[in-house]
Amino acid sequence: MVCHRRAGKTVASLNDVIDDCLRCELQSPRFAYIAPQYRQAKEVAWDYLKRYTRAIPGMEANESELRVDLPGDRRIRLHGADNPDSLRGIYLDGAVLDEPAQMKPATWEEVIRPALADRKGRATFIGTPKGRDWFYEIFRRAERDPEWFTLSLPASRSGILPQSEIDAMTRDMSAAKIAQELECSFEAPNSSQYIGSDVVATAQGRIAAPDVYNHAPRVMGVDVARHGDDESVILKRQGIKCDQPRRLRIPDLMQLAYHVVEEIVAWKPDAVFIDASGMGWGLIDRLRQLGYGKLIHAIQTGEKAFDENRFYNLRMELWARTLAWIVEAGCLPPDDSLVRDLTAPEYSFDNRNRLQLEKKEDMKARGMPSPDSADALALTFAAHVADRKRLDVPAWQSKLRALKQAKYRTRNPMAV
Repeated sequence: MVCHRRAGKTVASLNDVIDDCLRCELQSPRFAYIAPQYRQAKEVAWDYLKRYTRAIPGMEANESELRVDLPGDRRIRLHGADNPDSLRGIYLDGAVLDEPAQMKPATWEEVIRPALADRKGRATFIGTPKGRDWFYEIFRRAERDPEWFTLSLPASRSGILPQSEIDAMTRDMSAAKIAQELECSFEAPNSSQYIGSDVVATAQGRIAAPDVYNHAPRVMGVDVARHGDDESVILKRQGIKCDQPRRLRIPDLMQLAYHVVEEIVAWKPDAVFIDASGMGWGLIDRLRQLGYGKLIHAIQTGEKAFDENRFYNLRMELWARTLAWIVEAGCLPPDDSLVRDLTAPEYSFDNRNRLQLEKKEDMKARGMPSPDSADALALTFAAHVADRKRLDVPAWQSKLRALKQAKYRTRNPMAV
């Protein structure tokens, strides 16, 4: 359910859970309400849960565990996604995920979804859009799946907020914020987003004609996963055309090197840029050992930028080049995860008024995954690479050039 602010989605979902818990015919029903943080669950939902179960005979509230016990060994408990281990090892007949965009996708995929499996439990996702993030992907996927119910409830249609208040908010807030907070638009750019959803959508709608980009150098960016939740990404770009990212969850650098070599042999890039931060050096050393040293370029994204008066570090500068490419003529593939990664990071200014991109650690703290695909794309702008050799251009162009040269030499016997 995608609902506007102050629509009452938390109250509605809690009452739905209470009703489900009382009607469940399985033995010892268990239900959960999950907020991005445990503290949020207590502040937002605990008073509501006690209020709406107080009239049920035999109801007992456990303040220390944020748990309500109902007759027939029925239980509803509040949890925080910041401590997913508290949900491991339990079964669930139903769960509400409030503002899932602020949770790690792994919390759903590795903890909550398996807990629902054996008793065929159900889940409810409720939230307000914040761009094309994980919540957006879940909602769009659910729209195509007949097993899911979806609801989009904008303020202009719900009738919950007084029109006078909507008018006042429209005067006080930007058009983008109104579209996002009141009209439930996933497309509205977040004011703190560095790359807006609108420019990414435009780039996805472009078509890259081969004769426009086939002379351009082939560059490959490789972002190496640092942690278990992250993915290693291999991304290929030639001029204005960006290919579908290849994502790999491979902790073994030797295996990852094999896949990078596989792409090099098949695509024949002119340069391969690899993030040397963290585990990147191990991959770089292995590829050089295999004889690909001339192609491989180690990029330290944490180092100072070339234009250090404008950018906090090199990573920020590479993202700035990426944004300029997207706005000017870049053609992006229809890949939701790449869109999410490009639009997820926020930006700020340091004490020297330089642009600074949000750190991956800070993104994870607010429940966003590492933007691995976007970082791989940014790496392809690490250095200027010369255009392709003449032998690599299409045959018809080579023949046309040779014909022109032959005519020129016929007219000018002394031409070299």
